[in-house]
Amino acid sequence: MAKKTRQITKSKTKKHPVAAATRTKKGAPKKGLIHHTKRLYHVTPKFVHGMVVGAFVGILVLVPLGSAQNADALSIKTTKDCDAWSIVNCGVTSTANLKNAYDQSSYVKHVYSYFTISATDMSTIGKKAVKGTVYNDGRVTVDGKVVATKAKTAARLRVTNKDQRVTKSGSVFYTRPIALSWSHTSGPAYVVMKSGKFDFAILASCGNPITATPKKTLQAEPVPTPHTPNPTPTPPQTDTDVTPPSTTPVKTASITTLPKTGIGAVGFVFLMAVIGGFVFHKTHHHVKKRRSAKKHSATTHHRKASHVSR
Repeated sequence: MAKKTRQITKSKTKKHPVAAATRTKKGAPKKGLIHHTKRLYHVTPKFVHGMVVGAFVGILVLVPLGSAQNADALSIKTTKDCDAWSIVNCGVTSTANLKNAYDQSSYVKHVYSYFTISATDMSTIGKKAVKGTVYNDGRVTVDGKVVATKAKTAARLRVTNKDQRVTKSGSVFYTRPIALSWSHTSGPAYVVMKSGKFDFAILASCGNPITATPKKTLQAEPVPTPHTPNPTPTPPQTDTDVTPPSTTPVKTASITTLPKTGIGAVGFVFLMAVIGGFVFHKTHHHVKKRRSAKKHSATTHHRKASHVSR
């Protein structure tokens, strides 16, 4: 009797399948972007997912590296002058280091401003500066060629009695021709050229600015126009028709040189995409295998429990 009552109760509480399906269909939310995105995710192979993630990571790695390379376009190794005369203590090893020293010190800004070195010049120094050499006789060279003479510099303290004291926006420093006194025979410098002429330089060992007289570019002498004599008139001749022999034009094959290419940024991103795809695929396969084993173990355990209860 108890069994019958339970069966009747179950049959009463059981929902009609057609009605339930109708209600589910009517109450279902509209398929939007999230639904289609999930569907696309499940349809697309896991290797492709990994390739997308790997390529994205590769791009994230390349962007800061490219920025750092542009900001630090020039580096110079030299002995450091860590003394009281240096405008920048212990000098600057790169254009990025130089710009950082400029941005953090109002004193450096005042000294450089006196030498007509502006904030705009410093913001682009990583792209415009080239390596040069300043000599104690006042010469400035780039690639072994003299680009300026009569170099002048500045220091925090007086070096000679002929130094000129300068006060710029409260900052005191001393200027002098570099030929008067310099402890080095020569030293490397960051040289900036404008329109092919020397503009300014900064010594790498101490950060002291350099101004100099640009070397004048020699103008090429004008080439004289050759005099062509008047032609002597010749007696008229009878014209004769001459038929030139027919020749077959020879086709010459044009040789094109292929550009030299390396792995580059594209190759790096592709490599990261392949690695990402492989790792993603293997990880998904491992997780799927573990889930399947866990499900199989649970099913076996349930069957054993049912068999024991019977």
